[in-house]
Amino acid sequence: MPFLISSSRPSFSRPLLWLVVPLALLAGCTTPDRDSTQVEAKLTYRYQPAPLVESGAPRQPITDAQVEVALAAHAERRAYEAELVASKSGAISFRGANLALPELVRRIRACYAGGNRDLAATWIDAHPSAREWDQSADLVSVEARFVRSGRRGALELTVRRRSGVEGPLAVAFPPGTYAVASPSPATTPALPEPGPLEFLTLLADRGSGWTRPESDRRWGHWPRAQDLALLQAPVVVLRADQDGTRILVPVACADFDVFAPKHGRSYGLARFEPNSPVDRLLVELCCRAPDDREAQLAVWMAHEDLAWGTFTRRDGHRGQIVTFERSRPIRSRHAKGAARLLLEAGVDPRPLQFFAPTLQPAPGEGTPGEGIPDPGVPGAEPAPAPWISPLPLTPQGEFGEGETVRLKRQRQPAG
Repeated sequence: MPFLISSSRPSFSRPLLWLVVPLALLAGCTTPDRDSTQVEAKLTYRYQPAPLVESGAPRQPITDAQVEVALAAHAERRAYEAELVASKSGAISFRGANLALPELVRRIRACYAGGNRDLAATWIDAHPSAREWDQSADLVSVEARFVRSGRRGALELTVRRRSGVEGPLAVAFPPGTYAVASPSPATTPALPEPGPLEFLTLLADRGSGWTRPESDRRWGHWPRAQDLALLQAPVVVLRADQDGTRILVPVACADFDVFAPKHGRSYGLARFEPNSPVDRLLVELCCRAPDDREAQLAVWMAHEDLAWGTFTRRDGHRGQIVTFERSRPIRSRHAKGAARLLLEAGVDPRPLQFFAPTLQPAPGEGTPGEGIPDPGVPGAEPAPAPWISPLPLTPQGEFGEGETVRLKRQRQPAG
């Protein structure tokens, strides 16, 4: 309210008025005008920068000459590995049976790290206490489920010794293994039966066509979930005094158009078709520690031949698709590294639909995708690929959390 001065009250001296009036103005005492109204509101917003939108499919970053040289080198390496397995199989069968289990495990892991899965299988077949997971039913039971910790997701593998089996054991999960979501009620987590009031609520929900996630789980009706490709080839060891153990394995999404699984979802294990593009890629990925964004994009390219249009339909060009392992956005600039991973695995990346029809970069353009900043979304809660961030992107420069904002609402003219 404005400061009023009345001539009917002579108690105010002129020096005091000269002191009080400036203080009132400095304190923010304002007079609302006739055409606007001041409104104070308490808004709770999360700051999010403007999304970076990438336009156009990336160009193929590898030349024809580079592809031919790399494919020839890969074929030569595969021929050498096959010759090595053929020449060493007899000696391995003789020595492997008497080899100490820790030494055998070391050699198996070295074979996986070198990309020679067949040589590792030869060592495993030679030892009575070692098995690959799909040949180990007589020694152990293997269970798999998806687990989430914060923004990260992984596959939890539980290996338990069978009754009556003694001594140390080793179970290998070779490259090319993937997890298939289990739809069977017998393998899904059991929940208690609903109480009377909850049962009536479930009956009422049927009329609207909506069900709650816990009721879906109770009756064993899980929604479809994506397959998960294992990005490592672990070898699990059970000591002689150990009944079971549990490990976490990093995974990549194998189905782009299927949403990520819920925490606790049960999975079964399977193998990709031998020598298929995705199988060869996983052999290569288990040899190294690649960038999780490049690895995820390469899996989609090898397994489904992901097209750029499909990627943008899920807002991938806006950075809204993130990885399981580190919850980082996948962008078109990661296609360069993904193409190189495929090429090192012996897969020709030139026919892939993700890239623009022009295979070679235009003169003077340089490498496609370079120089694009990765702003990140600090305020979002991204979910594993290919989840879209549940919070909508807001224009850059929105209000901070808990900030009091003064909004000015213009009055509409009368008539």
